[in-house]
Amino acid sequence: MLNEFDREKSVDHLVRAALKAVAPHGMVLIIEPGTRSASKGLIRLREDTKKYVPIAGPCLGARTCPYAKMPRAGWCFSELHGEEPEWYTPLREAAGIQQARLTYSWLSFGPPRPHKTPVARVISGWMKAGHYLCTDEGRILVQGLHGRPRRGALLDLERQHRAGLKRRR
Repeated sequence: MLNEFDREKSVDHLVRAALKAVAPHGMVLIIEPGTRSASKGLIRLREDTKKYVPIAGPCLGARTCPYAKMPRAGWCFSELHGEEPEWYTPLREAAGIQQARLTYSWLSFGPPRPHKTPVARVISGWMKAGHYLCTDEGRILVQGLHGRPRRGALLDLERQHRAGLKRRR
């Protein structure tokens, strides 16, 4: 976990070493717990390293992470849903963890994957006002998402617009 390193220089050194170890068009993937502090660390790492290496994800081309600009507005994480293993349920309950979902934050370095149509990543749960999406323009608020996409899901914006997606101002 990156927050266990003593200094940001150590994290930068680790990222540079990992990038040297992969093939020329390879990628480096860092996965951290889906906590506010872990996400903030990855956001800081993204902002520091984007000067010398392309960011492949979860960002979709925005020059600056929306949460780097507005750190109190939230943090970036994804969710996995599914059935938890039998052994995990009593452990989770004993620890006082209510939700049975796995959350994680991630950052990938390397050549970004081109998309055939405009895409956005879901960065909020459902709210009366809609959902927040991260796009190449930054964070936007929309209403009318088709389906119930999970946090972290990648959406085809053209398909969502055809299904009634509306951008809120």
